[in-house]
Amino acid sequence: MKHSYFNKLLDILRPGARVFAHAGPSESLALRAALAAEPERAAGVEFVGVFLTSVNDFDYAGLHPTARMVSSFTPPQMRASFETNRFDFTPLHYSELGAWIRSQRFDLAVLHCPPERDGRFSLGLNADVALAAAQRARQTAVIVNPNMPWTRCSGPLDSTRVDLRIDGDGPLLSMPADRGDEASDIIADHVAAFVRDSDVVQTGIGRIPGAVLRKLTARRNLRLHGGMLSDEVVDLARAGALAPATITTGQAIGSQILHDFAREADALFCSTDETHDPRRLMALDDFVAINSAIEVDLFGQVNGEFVNGRQISGVGGSSDFARAARWAKNGRSIVALPASARGKSRIVPRIAGPVSQTRNDADIIVTEHGAAQIRHAGLDARAEQLIALAAPEHRNDLAAAWRALRAQM
Repeated sequence: MKHSYFNKLLDILRPGARVFAHAGPSESLALRAALAAEPERAAGVEFVGVFLTSVNDFDYAGLHPTARMVSSFTPPQMRASFETNRFDFTPLHYSELGAWIRSQRFDLAVLHCPPERDGRFSLGLNADVALAAAQRARQTAVIVNPNMPWTRCSGPLDSTRVDLRIDGDGPLLSMPADRGDEASDIIADHVAAFVRDSDVVQTGIGRIPGAVLRKLTARRNLRLHGGMLSDEVVDLARAGALAPATITTGQAIGSQILHDFAREADALFCSTDETHDPRRLMALDDFVAINSAIEVDLFGQVNGEFVNGRQISGVGGSSDFARAARWAKNGRSIVALPASARGKSRIVPRIAGPVSQTRNDADIIVTEHGAAQIRHAGLDARAEQLIALAAPEHRNDLAAAWRALRAQM
């Protein structure tokens, strides 16, 4: 890829400009390379996007001392910019991202799409907020990449709204599946026990949700509705586990295997207004939300954002899905995590940082030591069940901590 192909796009950048960048699996590696080759182009520019932890690792604010970023996630690779106040973290539920983007004004929206068809651009691998951003931008540029899968979108981009087209033929961001470890495999067995034939399934990103999907190949007539697809969905389709129904998703985060699947599958790529709206989700009977976490405390509160006091992610869609699954007829919300990591218990007495899911949204918590169904459990009963999910070497300390907490109430 010759960076000169991007000169027309880079020439638009000016100090003070606000630029929306298509992120997630649709982040353009070619654009990153062009900016890295001419970092002075980023001087004074604010880059806005939904830059996902574990997916997007390029620090646009790090290109120039006066560049900035805005996102609802804080990937660790942007830590230096975050610490110097050049990364503006906006804590929002994923269901709110469309409204957030529609409240903004952009000088430029840069989208990464396959070649147009019939006067429309598909949004490729990520339809979450891209169209909303294009509608709020003074100018819209499309990096046209024939390697990007054409996917069916509920809201494609009309080509008449595009001001600049750039040849972006090049590799796509690829995220091969993490095949996990023994603990993830055991956790996945416990989670899979709660998933029945004909359920509507949502899974998040990460090792454990992927392991769970691999355990569901013997199920039949499963439907998928969520914010993302991963490589393991291809295994489900090949095994005959999926119903002959449209898959609803916001994006596809995976390897070439998933990209090829996205081209051919009966999948509808939708905005966050459709994929994450709890009011829509709660109308799905038998909706099962499966997400991971960093910590769960003895009240049933979930931390999915902080490690050792540092913001490393965002709340994402987990609380949207959890609440909807509790409200849905026969719905189930499952939070799965290892009992410990690096010698520290991930079942903790009380979460110290922000709470990603409140105790009122708690339903089913799973570790490799079993599952606790705490939706209707009282304070003491849920604490007892959660202590039993901890690694054995941490249980006595957790029990003592609970007695101290309980005495203070």
